[in-house]
Amino acid sequence: MGPTAPSTPATPPATPLAGPLRRAALFVRDLDRSLTLYRDALGLTLFKEARADQHAVLFRLLGLAPAKVRFAILQGAADGGPSELGMLGLFQVSDPMPGVLRRPDHSVRVGEVALVFLTPAVDVVAARVAALGLTIVCPPTRFEVPGGGLAREMTFRDFDGALVNMIQRAPDWPGARG
Repeated sequence: MGPTAPSTPATPPATPLAGPLRRAALFVRDLDRSLTLYRDALGLTLFKEARADQHAVLFRLLGLAPAKVRFAILQGAADGGPSELGMLGLFQVSDPMPGVLRRPDHSVRVGEVALVFLTPAVDVVAARVAALGLTIVCPPTRFEVPGGGLAREMTFRDFDGALVNMIQRAPDWPGARG
């Protein structure tokens, strides 16, 4: 007999139990290399960089044996200024290094998460990603959003295979109104 699905409440709680996404955590093989993409090429700013080698609670939270942990928290801008919502944490775990997920280049798998960012210049992103030698899953493409609206979007795989989606909303691109 297999596991049973947990029962679902008939109505959602009166007070939401989760707020806006504060941060996504991405585990990477090489923090410095990942910073060349997320900080240097995409322009996210460094919020915090540190080590957490002796942090027992972190190891428990991640289900890890004690290890060396180096991390950087990056943030984008919202309405012209930095935002503490939607930040990206890059975590390099070593000694011992955890197992590495194997992902296909051009498709997704159930359970996979995509990092989705807004950009004012999707073509510039595409050029920078290509210059880094990363796999472009879909080049900048016009996308009519169901329910109305236009965007230009692209997807690529980062150095560790994580799927990244970049969206440039109309009217931020030429020809958007036609």
